[in-house]
Amino acid sequence: MKQDVSVPVRTSTGSMTALEFQARTGRGAVPGYLALELSRPLPDVCCRHGRPAVERRPGVVRFHQGTHGRVQSTWATSFFWGLRHYRRMPEGNTELHGDWPVCKRCLWQTLVFRLIGYVFALLGIIAAVALWMAAQAGIIKEIPMLVVLIFFPGWLPCGLVVAASAFGRATRYVRIRPIVDRATVVIRAHPNFAAAVAAQSEVT
Repeated sequence: MKQDVSVPVRTSTGSMTALEFQARTGRGAVPGYLALELSRPLPDVCCRHGRPAVERRPGVVRFHQGTHGRVQSTWATSFFWGLRHYRRMPEGNTELHGDWPVCKRCLWQTLVFRLIGYVFALLGIIAAVALWMAAQAGIIKEIPMLVVLIFFPGWLPCGLVVAASAFGRATRYVRIRPIVDRATVVIRAHPNFAAAVAAQSEVT
């Protein structure tokens, strides 16, 4: 069972300027944009699985404004946000920089999710090329309707959604509760990670 683990953060010394933000996101700086970083290194225990970490992966966790704080941006949270806001996509307003401890299982899952993403992306491209060649050859009417349905709406948009979700999950090493305090973030983590954080706090 996962536990909530509070981890101290601080304003990042590498906060983006308005020009850097525009170059990265393609839009003007969002008022109140917040860049955070972990105040201290996390213990060498995987957040998700509670296993000993084999390496640390630097990464940026991004958030957008939700109903109750700044919500971690994933495909699912962005999709449901869009449903509530007339199909618009949320604008990121927070980023959290950190070195995330990962175990062998995390690395294996990363590989699997990336492969899933590549497979779904390539299948659609192959199908699109095949349909285009059939249209050029004048035999498009001879293609079974099932094949057409597999392409649309099977791959476009459903397959693309699966691919995007898989790619996003491949590099998401941590799950974080909505941010309501600029001094801490709350990680949904394995009990072993929670115990390691508690032990780390006692030492310091």
